[in-house]
Amino acid sequence: MDPPRVPGYQPTVLSNANTIAEYLEVTYPARPVFPEGSRALQVIFVHYLNDVVLKPLLPIMVPLSHLRLPERSQAHFRAGTQPPMPGHLMPGPQREQAWHAVKERFDFLAVVLDKNTNPDGDGVVTMGRELSYADFAICSVLIWVERIAPHDGWARMRQWSGGRWVRLWDRCRDYMDVM
Repeated sequence: MDPPRVPGYQPTVLSNANTIAEYLEVTYPARPVFPEGSRALQVIFVHYLNDVVLKPLLPIMVPLSHLRLPERSQAHFRAGTQPPMPGHLMPGPQREQAWHAVKERFDFLAVVLDKNTNPDGDGVVTMGRELSYADFAICSVLIWVERIAPHDGWARMRQWSGGRWVRLWDRCRDYMDVM
């Protein structure tokens, strides 16, 4: 939700990540998230992130996220699933396998991002030196893990790829809302 700029007007409410990014790009042009000519490539990158990189993370994080909801919301989501949404977490060996798969995907992502190391960039962000939409998409996952699974998931991810994901999280920090 973006508060109205003119008193008496309704706030702007958007829900799709791509729509939100495009709105911010037009409304607040001083801090662009799509460097010139990169919009299509970044949208494809985020699609890949969501469909491939994050796939093994979902069975870990969705049940944990579900447990953080108020009981009324938990009941609502349980009622709408066939078969019923599991109220329990993955058993230890399955969870370890899933975390291993997540790490493999993030390690691959790190190898790709390493291609942006000198002279093309700092090796932390996707577009060289400046944060972009793709970085915020990755960072949103890092924030999700950090908030929902700080002692298990985030503790693991902080150490992966020589601390790369912490460095990206730190770079995005100025853009995060304090909650």
